[in-house]
Order: sequence, then C-alpha cells, then structure tokens
Amino acid sequence: MDGGTDGGAGRPVRHRSRRTRDRILDAAEKLMVEKGVDGVSLREVNAAAGQRNASAVQYHFGNRDGLLGAIIDRHRAPVETARQALMARHPSVGNSTRQWLECLIEPLTALLADASGRRYLQIIAQLVERPDVGPVSLLAALDERSSARRCIDEMVAGLDRLPAALALQRSELAVSFALSALAEQARRHDAGTDRRLGDPVFSTDLVDVLEAVLTTAPSAETMRELQAAGQAD
Repeated sequence: MDGGTDGGAGRPVRHRSRRTRDRILDAAEKLMVEKGVDGVSLREVNAAAGQRNASAVQYHFGNRDGLLGAIIDRHRAPVETARQALMARHPSVGNSTRQWLECLIEPLTALLADASGRRYLQIIAQLVERPDVGPVSLLAALDERSSARRCIDEMVAGLDRLPAALALQRSELAVSFALSALAEQARRHDAGTDRRLGDPVFSTDLVDVLEAVLTTAPSAETMRELQAAGQAD
C-alpha cells in the first residue's frame, strides 16, 4: 500500500498513504492533548481520523509507541534543522551559556506559530513527567548525536564554576521548566486567552530566566548541603 514506483501510477498511492498518515497524526495529537498521552486508545485515534479501516493506525504505526514516536519524529527534523542553523552562526569555542540556551530554546518557541507544533509542545510536556524519561533525555530525543544533546552538554560544561552535581541538576531543572512554560504558552494560544507580552518577549524572557537558573551563584546554605553530601567538587 505504501509502495509504488516512481511512475505516475505509483504517486497517487503514495500521496494517499501520506495524507492518511498525516490525518492519523493530526487526530492523535489532538486527542493526546485533550485526554492525555496515556488516555487515548488506537481505536479512538482511528475514528477521529475518519478511517473506515479499523486497523489503519496499526498498519501505519504498529502500536501506541510507534504512533507516539511518529509524532515526535514529525517535529524533531525541522527543530533539528533550525537548531543546527543557529549553532552554525556561532563559533563552537567560547559560546556563552546564553548562546547555547538560545540555540536550544528558539527552535521550540518557533513551534508556537503552528497548531501542530503547539500540540507537540503540550505532548512532550506530558512525557517529561514520566520517571523513565526525564527532561534532558526527552529534549535530546534519546539521541547522543542530537543538537539538543550538544547544547545541553556545552551548557553544563560552561558551568565550571559550579560543583558538577549542581550544574547537572540545574540543567535538568532548566529544561523541565522550559518545556512546562512552552506547553503553557501553547495552551494559551489554543484557548485564545491572554498571552501577556506575546511570543517574541516570551521567548527572550524564557532564555533570561533559564540563564539565571543556570548561572546564579549557589548560596552558602546550598554549598553546606553539597559539602555534607560529598558533592561540593
């Protein structure tokens, strides 16, 4: 069904298959935002996508994990491309914490302009709460070669004035907060409610906040606790 040749007869079949996949992905995104990632059945997705074939979702995606993976992949490629372009503007040596944050966050805030992108932001904010995933692994798409992973690693490496354990914890807190804030901004878009100062200010201010989270000097109280835990180095 998904096959076909490069000839004219093969193209309509592939185009129909692609349209079907897109309809299923759109329906799945909407339902996952409305009911939760784990609260949606494949049967519901199939019906919402208008598929008369009861096994259409299974045919294209296999199972729930395959469907969720396809939603992530749908947005990961353009985000990766945008982030790579941002990273190429800066020399790799001497990049500031803020520059790495901009590379990490700006491709995600750009998704606020698109309905599917906003749904994606709300879905990954749900996923980050899973104990087996975690914010850093999720944003890096579990790929050690991803641009997100490099941004995070470079940010942590640049926090060399902080104890290593604290730098790592702050990076996780920063990513978790960013994903939560992006999801909330996406919800405000879709609900038509007040988005305060608009997306451009939201984006730059989010980077401001994250930079402060990462670079603020630890208090004497925090340093005492780190020393007591043997994590002050």
